[in-house]
Order: sequence, then C-alpha cells, then structure tokens
Amino acid sequence: MNFLSTESLARGSARHPWVTVGIWVLALVLSVFLTATYLGDALTMEDRSTNNPESQRASELLKDGFKDLDKRTETVVIDSKLNVDDQEYAAFTNSLTEDLAGLGAKVVAEPVSYFQTGSPAMVSKDKHTIIIPLTLGGKAARAQENLEEIQAVLHKADKDRRFDIMIVGKTSLNKSFQEVSENDLATGEMYGILVAVVILTLVFGTLISAAIPIILAIVAIIAAVGATAVVGQSFELSFFIVNMITMMGLAVGIDYSLFIVSRFREELAKGLDVIEAITVTGATASRAVFFSGMMVLLALVGMLIVPHTIFKSLGAGAILVVIFAILASLTLLPAVLRLMGTRVNSLRIPCMGRKASKNVDPNKGLWHTAAKSVMRHPIISLVFTLTILVTLIVPYSNIELGSDMGPATL
Repeated sequence: MNFLSTESLARGSARHPWVTVGIWVLALVLSVFLTATYLGDALTMEDRSTNNPESQRASELLKDGFKDLDKRTETVVIDSKLNVDDQEYAAFTNSLTEDLAGLGAKVVAEPVSYFQTGSPAMVSKDKHTIIIPLTLGGKAARAQENLEEIQAVLHKADKDRRFDIMIVGKTSLNKSFQEVSENDLATGEMYGILVAVVILTLVFGTLISAAIPIILAIVAIIAAVGATAVVGQSFELSFFIVNMITMMGLAVGIDYSLFIVSRFREELAKGLDVIEAITVTGATASRAVFFSGMMVLLALVGMLIVPHTIFKSLGAGAILVVIFAILASLTLLPAVLRLMGTRVNSLRIPCMGRKASKNVDPNKGLWHTAAKSVMRHPIISLVFTLTILVTLIVPYSNIELGSDMGPATL
C-alpha cells in the first residue's frame, strides 16, 4: 500500500484518531494566533494593476512631479432646498467648516467652502449644492482614522434636516467597501451555514452526519485565514480575500466531506467494521475528492494570471482554502469518523433523509453511464470539453478593468 495514497492516509488517520485530531487542533490554535496578530497588517484596501500599465505609469509620474497629489483628498457635498444666497445656508456651512477646522491640521488641512472663496467651481448652477474640498492631514497610513473623525463631525451636522451631506473620495470609498465586505461576510456565514445545515439534514436525515461537513468547512476556513496572515506579510492581499475564503471554504469543505461521509455510511451498511469502512472510503471517495481538488486548484491558478491585486487575492484565498479542505478531508475527517463510528447515524430525524443501503449497485446510475461514455470516446470527449472551455476563455481577451467612485451618503 502506497504510504501517500488516500487509502493509507485514511487508514492511518483512523488508527490514530486522537493524534490526528490533536495535530489539527494545534494547527487551528496557531491559525487563530496568526490571524489575531498579523491579519490586520497582511490585508490592504488598496487595489492596483500589477502589469504596470500606462495609466499607472502616468499616475506615478504625476506623483513624482506634484508631491501634493500624494495627499489623501476628500470632497464634502452639501445639498439643500435652500439657495446659497440664503443666510441660513451660509451660517450652516460656515459652522460646519469651523468644526472641521477644529479637528486640527493633523486630521484635516484648512477646509474652506464657497462662502470663503466665492469660487463658482464650488457651487452648482442652480445654487443649491456646494462642495468643501478636504485634504486629510498627517501620513497616508492614518487616512482611515482621520476620515472617521471627519465623519463624526459630518454625522452631527447631518441631523439638520434642511441639508443633505455626503462625502466622496478614495479613502471614504475604501471604507465603504470594507464595511460592505464585513457585512456581507457576516450575512454569508450566518445564512450560508443555516441553509447548509437544513440541506445536509434533509440529505442525511441525522443531525450528527449533517454537522460533520459544517465542522470540516469551518476548520478549512480558519486554517486558510491563518495562512493568509502569513502570506500577506510578503505579498499584497486585498481584504476581499476573507470573503472568498469563507465562500469557497463552505462550498468545497461541505462538498468534499458530504461525499466521503455518504460513502462511509454506505460501507457501514454493507456490514464492514469502522476501520475497514474508512479504508474503503479512502480508496474510493477520498481519491475522487483528491483529484477533484487538484482540478479545482489548477482552475483557480488562472485567477493569479489576471494582472490586478484584487483578482490575485481572490485566487490566492480560494487556493489556500481548497488546499486545507482537501487536507482536512483526507486526514481529519477519517479520524472524526473513527471516533464517531456507528454513531454517525445518531440523532435521526423521522421522515427525513434516506438510510444508507447495502444494495447500492455501482454499475448503474447517471454518472456511471456518463463515465463509461467518456471512456469509450476519449478523443471526442476531450475535443468537446476543450471547445467549450476555449469558447468561454475568448471573451477574456477584451476584458476591461476599472472602478466607478461615487459619493458616500452619511
């Protein structure tokens, strides 16, 4: 038996379940430590092209020639039904400008409005909307903290229902992206896991069997985030990577363990003892998971080719979590199944799921027929598949990347 085969890994993990689980627990503890200590520094809200296009070279030349361009700027937009010729409009704006100036030069550098400059460029043609250009003070690294202090002042002023206040700029846009990302992450985790639990319970009919794939997916996610904290010390990674890890982790973690647990239950139903059932599962379902995972990884490498930090980050996150999902499926899952044994069928819910049958015929079914057809006609199947893939790849030659920045409503 090959020591590195999926069968030997499954048997070895099953024979030493507590050692295997212990190693994974240590790995998770390390991942949590790395995440808490280094993840904040590993991720960035910046995004840029990595192939140094003309636009980026032009931007760098402008920064070299005009040092002020390197400063972080924001624009406050004030809109009202009042006209700028009204004293109330002037009084409100002057008060807001003074409050912003009161934050100090380290936060915002000398804010001025239309009422100080009289510049027609700072007021709309209908005289209902004005802007207050702001230059964030201090170093670029403090832009986020400075923006939060500015927004606190704007929130207070925005309580006056006569005026609508908005702010637009790269820092505020990045902050909005981060908040949306965090909210989506929390929503995805909550609803994604709930939906997965319901579906798995319907499939298995037992709460124990339904819980195992969820646990494996969470393990893969935690480990991948910890690895991201390390990788991010050497490579520029977007904060969107965490969303990708969560999404892909739930998908592949549940998918792989669902396949393995189903096969394990079938082998138990045939009368095999726990160790032998795990061994047979390792030689069949686990092997399929391994090769499936390799194909997924190969496909995801394509995202690393796209010359943009966000795409590269999404690809890196997906690759990391798939690697840990495969490792957990091949080692941790057999150990867990060994510890659970026949209790994997415990907590059965009446009228839900189907019992694993010992009369499953491997030579029947849709996928058996499809696999035999492919093996009978490998050249035709290969040409057909490549034709579809090439057709899908062609539009990439005309891909256009960009971003559309708009004002952030307070």
